[in-house]
Amino acid sequence: MNFKKPAHADDSEITDDDIIIRYEKDEVIGITVLHASKRTSVSEKRN
Repeated sequence: MNFKKPAHADDSEITDDDIIIRYEKDEVIGITVLHASKRTSVSEKRN
């Protein structure tokens, strides 16, 4: 998901839950959720 177009990241980090946060000049410009198809919603986990 990009929050800015055009998005040209100059830095990024990966979180413990496999989300990549992309930055341009210390501003968050996008995120990528790794393994998104394997994730389930909270309501699905309750059932």
